[in-house]
Amino acid sequence: MLIILLTWKGCGREKQIITVKVPVVQGEFNWQESTLIPNKEPAKVVYLQGRPFPVENPVNDSLLAIYNQTKDSLKRARMYIDAIQIREYKNHFEDEYLKADVFSKVQGYSKGVRLEYEIKERKITQEIESTRLRLLFGGKIGVNQDLDSFIWEVDAAAQNAKGNIIEASYLRLNKQNYGLIGGKFSIFNIK
Repeated sequence: MLIILLTWKGCGREKQIITVKVPVVQGEFNWQESTLIPNKEPAKVVYLQGRPFPVENPVNDSLLAIYNQTKDSLKRARMYIDAIQIREYKNHFEDEYLKADVFSKVQGYSKGVRLEYEIKERKITQEIESTRLRLLFGGKIGVNQDLDSFIWEVDAAAQNAKGNIIEASYLRLNKQNYGLIGGKFSIFNIK
């Protein structure tokens, strides 16, 4: 039986390549309060029209100089209004796997950040090694309709990589012993 299995087509190890389609995944994270990253530098003093104001974070020195040089109170009011406006920003990030949009609101401090993302659809190819040879063992027991005669059978089988099976069985029927050999072969596959 081993010689038959070794010469039988399909006993060699087959490598099968499968392609799996990974679908698009979309999601979003709701608005979140931003966490301020504290400045590690010591506090500075900023002078606005000659008056000192301590600040914890770096200041745009060129805007501060323009503000201090502006004498017109209307222009100063416009600069102040510009500084206190809430602005929304969107940043788009994209590579071969991910598409992400980051939304933020700022007004001196960040008012919040929100993220929308899409993991792109892609195909993954994987090589799988199939089983070379599988050994199977089993048995059956039965009874006739009068319930006065029992039969039993013991099986041993070998299955190759293509799914074909060669089996040998021992059967006891009416106090007689039988040896059986046979096979099961794949006719078609439904995928």
